[in-house]
Parts: sequence; C-alpha cells; structure tokens
Amino acid sequence: MHKWKVSALLRRHCVNNTQASCAKGGLVIFDRYYASHYLISVLLHKGVHFVFRMTDPWNCVKQFKASHLMGQIVDLEADKYSPVAQRIPANENNKGCARLVKQVSKSGEVRVSATSLMDESQYSRTSILNLYKQRWGVEEAYKS
Repeated sequence: MHKWKVSALLRRHCVNNTQASCAKGGLVIFDRYYASHYLISVLLHKGVHFVFRMTDPWNCVKQFKASHLMGQIVDLEADKYSPVAQRIPANENNKGCARLVKQVSKSGEVRVSATSLMDESQYSRTSILNLYKQRWGVEEAYKS
C-alpha cells in the first residue's frame, strides 16, 4: 500500500476515534504527521480544540518558519478532495483558521505547532508549547 494511502487511512481512523471520545470544547494533542486539512476541518466543525506539531509540507508553516514572527493566525483551506470535509458547514468559505506558534531550540531547530486555541491572553505561546510537551509522558507510558 502506498505511504499516502496508509497516512490517509490513519487520519480518518484518528478522526473517527476523536469524534467518539471528545466532546465539544475538549482538547486533543497530536504528534507531527497527523495534521491534515480533513482532520482540522472536522475538529473545527465539532468544536474540539487541537494542538498539532506541524511539518514543512504545509506552505503556511514554511512561510511562518522563515519569518521573524513567534505566533501568527493563518487560514487553512478545507480539503478540496474530501466530500465529507466539503459538506461541513464551517467549510462553506473553504477555509478554517489556526494559530501557529514557534519554538526555537538552543541548537536553532525551529518547531511549529498549530492550534485552535486562538486567545493569546488566555493561551500564551509558552502554554501551547507546554501542552504539546505534556503529551510525551503519555507516549512514554505506552512503552512500559
């Protein structure tokens, strides 16, 4: 099976599980490679908040990483290939919004997270980055 088919299947499986376990206003934290227009569209429609670690194939992430900004609100186009995503009322304008936050390590590595938690006064850049870090403990628990 092609890598992109496996990736698409995993995302849809993730969406189905997320819908079943998260109520409106809940928060789901995803590692990199899970972000997709489809998944973000569904989460925004369901009112489920998210934090994704983002990867470079996203144009908005590439541009943000190259900028001097540490945070930015961006428009994300809805998944134009997904009939389900197109039927979601939040996608009527074919866009959804996310907030990008940047972390630069001491070695100069730049990491970007995307979140639906837009209010910077309530959810600082540091608090978003710390939320993502907290998920690591959960991953480590599965190893034992």
